[in-house]
Amino acid sequence: PSLAGEISRKLDANTFIQGGIKTAGKAVRINAQLLDASNEEIFKTFQVEGSSEEDIFLLTDSLSALVRNYMEIRVLESNIEYDLRSGYGTSSAEAFRYYMNGLNAFFAGNHGDAVQQFKRSIAIDSGFFAAYNWLLEAYEISGFLGQDYSQIEHAKQLLDILLGWDLNQLSHMEQLTFGMIKAKYIDKNPQNYIRQCRLMLEFDPQQRIIWYNLGNAYRELGQHDKAIEAYEKSIEISKQWGIQGGWVRSYQHLADAYHNAGEHKKEAEVLEEGLVHFPGHPDLNRNHAKCAFSRGDSARGLDYFAAYKSATMERDFWSEAEVDRRRSHMYANLAYFDQAEELWRYTIEREPQSDYHKRCFAEFLILNDVNIDEGLELVNGILEDSPDYYDILFFKGLALYKKGQLEDALKILNIAWDKRLTYRHDHYLAIQEVKAALARQNL
Repeated sequence: PSLAGEISRKLDANTFIQGGIKTAGKAVRINAQLLDASNEEIFKTFQVEGSSEEDIFLLTDSLSALVRNYMEIRVLESNIEYDLRSGYGTSSAEAFRYYMNGLNAFFAGNHGDAVQQFKRSIAIDSGFFAAYNWLLEAYEISGFLGQDYSQIEHAKQLLDILLGWDLNQLSHMEQLTFGMIKAKYIDKNPQNYIRQCRLMLEFDPQQRIIWYNLGNAYRELGQHDKAIEAYEKSIEISKQWGIQGGWVRSYQHLADAYHNAGEHKKEAEVLEEGLVHFPGHPDLNRNHAKCAFSRGDSARGLDYFAAYKSATMERDFWSEAEVDRRRSHMYANLAYFDQAEELWRYTIEREPQSDYHKRCFAEFLILNDVNIDEGLELVNGILEDSPDYYDILFFKGLALYKKGQLEDALKILNIAWDKRLTYRHDHYLAIQEVKAALARQNL
């Protein structure tokens, strides 16, 4: 080892390999160790065995592949942040490369591409747990953003695979991740999900994505101060690591939490910081427009929305109606109901084939008691073609409740809840409200 270490240092090599061949009768064992050239300490050992010396070439090829894959993964991992590494959940460099591609696509917002990359990773190594976890995340967010029920069904099928996993095969970190998956997708229990996040952070407090997920859980429950604290911690860790940009959703959701807490000055500051790292990002400009309107500065709000409109139409090739639908949402959230209704009707008039435009308009009509009957008519029309559309089922149940049809409302709300992939707080509260109303009615 000392001679090998000296030669390695002269060659500017960080690692050298040594090993040997042992025989016992017909059995053959080949081992290899990777040593740090600077101190000659062993940091990884490999071993293969065969039943005959005739296997020697197959054994050396196998050992070579193990060493090569390990070293390639070490190099690949150096290009991604610490909390996104797999913890050597795979011995295949090719599977790990697709995993990295999936992560890059996911954080860039290309969720469809992320799905394909994670699926390729799993096809190469069906035991790569981290790839399953991120594929589930990609299915969830692509299904939610596109209101694509097929993506949710794919996620549910993936959950069936994960639930059959032998936990003894998982590392401690992976077992904690499994607990989070179960709390979020199977139990739909936000309190337990928060506990699982906390357990993960006790084990490793430098997990930026877990802090972000914790912020999402608190935001869903309306606990805005705790959400702000978690999002800020996620961004703080990124800065400590010198990752100034981080992830645009961290800034976007922190701004949302400040908005919901009524702290619009801090909301604007977060968005300005986000735009420094993500210049011209449309989602940040849309949030900025909402913030400006909330502060009574409609002129600036329109300027930010114009920047949002330009970016989405040029970058994502959105139609003007698609952009206006989001402006309608913003007006509705700000209680500008007349402007929202007028713009939604104009949007549907331009793209009458879009069920999603109708879905959003129905939500507005029902939630805000603008025109429940018209909203219910729109909902029923969509359900004729998409009977499993869980959000539409939720709005139908809510409309029936507001019309006093309590038993039918509760039945449909429960069906929608079962079809939903994750917890949604307003859906849960609606079910509890209908149950209470039925209990009072039956007294």
